[in-house]
Amino acid sequence: MGFAIYPFVVICLILGLIAQMTQQADAVPGAGLSGAMENRAQQRAKAAEVYAAACVEAAFAVAGEVSSAISVTAYLPAGTKAPLNSGCLTTSASSGRNVYAYVPAVAGVAGLIRKDTDEDLSWYRVSTSGVGINLVTGSSAAISTTIPTGTVVKWVVANS
Repeated sequence: MGFAIYPFVVICLILGLIAQMTQQADAVPGAGLSGAMENRAQQRAKAAEVYAAACVEAAFAVAGEVSSAISVTAYLPAGTKAPLNSGCLTTSASSGRNVYAYVPAVAGVAGLIRKDTDEDLSWYRVSTSGVGINLVTGSSAAISTTIPTGTVVKWVVANS
């Protein structure tokens, strides 16, 4: 009768080993769901930073232009594509032009941009249409309502 429990013990042992191997595999940096989310946030943060720099450069290259869609392609590094659903636009302001570069955000991207840019005050997140929340100070500011919610925005004022 003692042998009747043997298959149950073997199955429990195998399930325990599978659970342990899964936990060890997920413990490797960059592995598992949390690692994938972190990698995606790092990629999106770098893409946002590169795209924003190209947007600002493109806006300064066409002094005085107010546009809802500035082409950034020529100012991106070779082989780099603009992030999906990103945009570069300018609006008129009393002291010149507002230049906005926006990229859809993912979990963790705001903190990584804040860290990568040494807490640059020109970065905002948009959770409500027309309102940007500064990534560093947390203060709100009115921004263009054409910028979609769920994005991170670099906002620069150009004096031209």
